Amino acid sequence: MQLQDWVFIGLFLLGIIFSIGGIIWILGDVLQEFFENKNLNGFEDDFKNAVEFSQPDWSEIKEIASTRGLTHSKILFIIRKFYREILTGRDKELLEHKNLIRSYIDQYRTDEPFEGLPNEIRIHLEKLREQLNGEEQYIEPLTGQIKELLKIYEKDKKQQRFYTAGGFFIAIISLLFAGYTSFLQPKTDSQIPDGVPAVSAESNIDTVQ
Repeated sequence: MQLQDWVFIGLFLLGIIFSIGGIIWILGDVLQEFFENKNLNGFEDDFKNAVEFSQPDWSEIKEIASTRGLTHSKILFIIRKFYREILTGRDKELLEHKNLIRSYIDQYRTDEPFEGLPNEIRIHLEKLREQLNGEEQYIEPLTGQIKELLKIYEKDKKQQRFYTAGGFFIAIISLLFAGYTSFLQPKTDSQIPDGVPAVSAESNIDTVQ
């Protein structure tokens, strides 16, 4: 085998390795998203059944969430959704438990107002909360705004990872195509038999004249 054959084989194997790595990376993100949504849907059923059957307190709700591997900020969104459905009249089954569900939201704000925030931000907000002397409601808009910004950042981060993966596969395809064409070019030239001169366009013109 010639050197160019080995170069082509090396590029081909390298492309396969990187392609497999990229597929595993994307598949990991997809599976993580799938299982998280599955756990959220499971907790939604757990929450409704628990409220109707045993009316648990906030600590028991957190215990149920821990069995699903969910953070408290994740389950708060579901609790607020149920509260919204009660207020709008779309969920009459939980109407009698309206105050209980509202108490979960209030308890979360009291116990864990900074849950889900990075530690470097959390420390400063904790110090600011101590300075407010029980007037935590003044810091809630700031906390909510930071959480919204973090959601936007996470969304942009996911999109950026998608674009990176797309660019990665395009680069691999381009690399393989370049190696393939460079591999074929010597083969095309070698098809001319030895001793047969190459006929150029200029010689053809001279012959016609």
